[in-house]
Amino acid sequence: MTEKENALRVFRREKPEWLPRFEKCMKGYFPKSINERPLNWEGDDWFGIHWVPDASTNGLTAPAPGQAVIRDPERWREQLALPDLEAIDWAAEAEGFRAAQSPERLSMIMMEMGIFERYQLLLGFEDALCSFYEYPDEAGEILEALTQFKLQLVDRIMEHLKPDVVMYMDDLGTQNAPLVAPALWAEFIRARDMRIFRAIHDAGALVVYHCCGKIDTFFDQIVTMGADPYHSVQPANDTAMLKRVYGDQIVLIGGITGLDGSGFSGVPLVAALAAALGGPAGYNVALLAALGQVAAIWVGGGTLSAWAFGAVAS
Repeated sequence: MTEKENALRVFRREKPEWLPRFEKCMKGYFPKSINERPLNWEGDDWFGIHWVPDASTNGLTAPAPGQAVIRDPERWREQLALPDLEAIDWAAEAEGFRAAQSPERLSMIMMEMGIFERYQLLLGFEDALCSFYEYPDEAGEILEALTQFKLQLVDRIMEHLKPDVVMYMDDLGTQNAPLVAPALWAEFIRARDMRIFRAIHDAGALVVYHCCGKIDTFFDQIVTMGADPYHSVQPANDTAMLKRVYGDQIVLIGGITGLDGSGFSGVPLVAALAAALGGPAGYNVALLAALGQVAAIWVGGGTLSAWAFGAVAS
């Protein structure tokens, strides 16, 4: 049985042969022409937002401050230029995608910047949140335009690249609270995200919903959105509750160490795991600990953890 076949058992709510590891059973891919952000170099994304490497996130980029694209929500149509999907060489993207994949793993397109994150970037974080109260009609119009763009992007991805999985990424939480009031998220974001999920499913792919931060207080609304797994069950959440209450409704993929911006919070954990598992097995404990810390820094955008499926089997 391949890693792909074993992981698909989990998604079908069947008992797997072994506990799948996220980085083993899926092969993620960032299409080069889908420029949601420069990953670790200074530059502009395809909406015109400028990004700079940030030492606090191990060199990954963060948006430069003070550069909102939409400065007046009432004039957003004059200020927002959506990227031209017809300008992308989809044949070249498909060739690069196929070359990076393995038949033994699920092929996965990484779709960064969900509509909530992109909305923040276009208006600036504070103004974006205030706009839900000050300009609710315009906020809905902008988010609808972003949703339509995402749906067109899904159509192109599924037509040309044909991945097994699409990871839709839209962070909603800090490490101690949601970024936005759950009622506002439900009013402006939830139904639109569900339309994107349905489009991915209708095209024959699975949906991995990636969302960092503490969101357990409104997970009852997230679990019914239609994603196959929820990715990034971080320890800021009541993980035991999520597994107990929702574990039979959705696959949970979780993080072990915290979101501290560097990965160093994982040092004691990986050291203890290396000593406990490596010593009795006769492996080099120091090497195992070092490899574990590299993984803690790399996985999740230079911040967190080892990932594993919070699976269904009992």
